[in-house]
Amino acid sequence: MAGRRAGGLTGEAAQRRRDRDVLLTEMNRQQVQRHGLLAADVDGNRSLADTIDMVAERLESLPCGLVRAADVSQRRQIRQAENAVVVRQLLGWRADLSPELMRDAPPFPFSCECGGAGCEQTVTMPVSEYQRRAANGPVT
Repeated sequence: MAGRRAGGLTGEAAQRRRDRDVLLTEMNRQQVQRHGLLAADVDGNRSLADTIDMVAERLESLPCGLVRAADVSQRRQIRQAENAVVVRQLLGWRADLSPELMRDAPPFPFSCECGGAGCEQTVTMPVSEYQRRAANGPVT
């Protein structure tokens, strides 16, 4: 396993992935600037708590501040949207590594979609199981 880097890639393939990541980061920066959006560099130099505080402060500085979901339906929609982003990211990661190296995206603690105020429960399962269950309604 000596010399393996960047998600199991070595040499030229690992360098291509790093180059791609640098390009994507720069494209994102340009889009954020062009549209006047708030951005935050998350580079691992802050603790998780400090990163959360920084992001919350930036969100609170928006004209409408942080807006809470008005009801169960809105909370459920927010959780479903969050889980959908996770699915896309995990499937993209799997595709990038190649299905031969990763037969299925790894299990992930998906947010409970019950819509209950203050619910912080998660349901850990593979992406394929989440997709199957989500097709039949909220995953709780």
